[in-house]
Amino acid sequence: MNYYFVDTNIFLQCKDLREITWKEAEINDKSITLIISRPVQEEIDKHKNDSNRRRSTRARKANSILRKMIFNNGELKLNENETEIIIMFSPTYKTEDLKLNYSDLDIELNDDRIIAEALMFKSGTPDSKVFLLTNDTVPMLTAQRNGLDFVEIPDSWLLPPEKDNKDIIIDELQNKIKMLEKSYPEIKSELYFKDKVIDPKTDMIVLDINEYTQITSEFIKNKLNKIIDMHKKNTDFSESSENNIKLKTLGLFKNYYPPSDNLINTYYEDYDNWKVKLENWLLNYYKVSNNINNFFTLTFNLFNIGCVPANHLMIEFAAKGGLRFASPDNDENIIKLRNELLNPPEVPLAPRGNYKDARNTLVEEFQNIARFRDTFLDNYGVYPPIMNFRTPNNISRERNSFYWKNRPNDFSYIWVFECDEFMHKNEPENFELNLHVNDFNLIKSTLSIKIFANNLPEPVNKYYKINFNKTIVSVENDIDTILTQKY
Repeated sequence: MNYYFVDTNIFLQCKDLREITWKEAEINDKSITLIISRPVQEEIDKHKNDSNRRRSTRARKANSILRKMIFNNGELKLNENETEIIIMFSPTYKTEDLKLNYSDLDIELNDDRIIAEALMFKSGTPDSKVFLLTNDTVPMLTAQRNGLDFVEIPDSWLLPPEKDNKDIIIDELQNKIKMLEKSYPEIKSELYFKDKVIDPKTDMIVLDINEYTQITSEFIKNKLNKIIDMHKKNTDFSESSENNIKLKTLGLFKNYYPPSDNLINTYYEDYDNWKVKLENWLLNYYKVSNNINNFFTLTFNLFNIGCVPANHLMIEFAAKGGLRFASPDNDENIIKLRNELLNPPEVPLAPRGNYKDARNTLVEEFQNIARFRDTFLDNYGVYPPIMNFRTPNNISRERNSFYWKNRPNDFSYIWVFECDEFMHKNEPENFELNLHVNDFNLIKSTLSIKIFANNLPEPVNKYYKINFNKTIVSVENDIDTILTQKY
């Protein structure tokens, strides 16, 4: 087992531990154990508030590693490809013991104390190899003279040199000059799918889709015949002899009045329409299933990182090759279609006759006439006031907001938005692109995005490639389940 005692530079002057190529220092261990001694901990803590910004930032980052180790029994594991990095605290050694055993070292100096702790650790683990990992020559020489092996940190691990104050001032001035030279907006954008930024040059968007297939005419015929046989058209509206006997047994003498011809004819029409609607429901089930599924949302973020607003900006989204945009009111449409899908047409109820006491028949006729008179007066005797609805001709719009240009009411292949003044150095504008697959014969599609503005030197064009990963799905089992529950 190999152990590497590190100095502070590994945290303050080198790349992140996960970014280091350990083989560059001829460290080929599959598991690398780094030991952090007490002097290194103290130096990291001291540099957290350093005036040097990079050093203080690196020290705070290293301190967060130490904090995690404290709450994880003094150990932390980092996995990087095939190499496992284990970080441990050095055992606690008394200063008196270190001075007694290593009198040639000045324990008050941090570098010498690190070497002394490494030597003490080595003496306690005779079967292991212990190294000092550093890029400073003084501790290398001290370790060598005291019988401790060392590994030199290669230059490739070191961070690039920091810029001095003059360099920083020059960079700031150059940036200001560039900003002053700009007199036009600079448009940037990002497209997200499943929380990943899509690069139009290299990435392909893959949509997993289900194609619901059309059912056979034989399946439709069998289902229709079975349901119609269960709910046959009623053609007998005569008095039930059984009901007549029950009434007479109870001493009730009532006249039977069958439903009117008008009610019966309406029922016949409703029944015939129900059969047509049921057949259409079966025929269109797969189409509706395809229309309420296979929706995908992409998020498009638009930035103006330039120095001036983009005047009269217009952005056009175009879906091509089997894709289309959902209606802006898509959620309501989906709910409506899903309800239609889950609720086949209701079987019309046949009208029923009724029984009336023969002695009250004349009285009821007069009452019906009176009710008709009152209803007529209520409906036609007083006229409601005419309401005057006006739609304002000019609706005020905020100059810095985006608005629809010809807002669609249904599926469409182009969405266009416009903004009078797209502000610079502001929060990005977010567009939720709700796409729907409507052509299953194609396997490739394209989303194009074009951005124009009056003061933009050239339009911005983006093209994203989209592929479909299709699965064929039968709807027969779903139909069986719905019809069984309904009828």
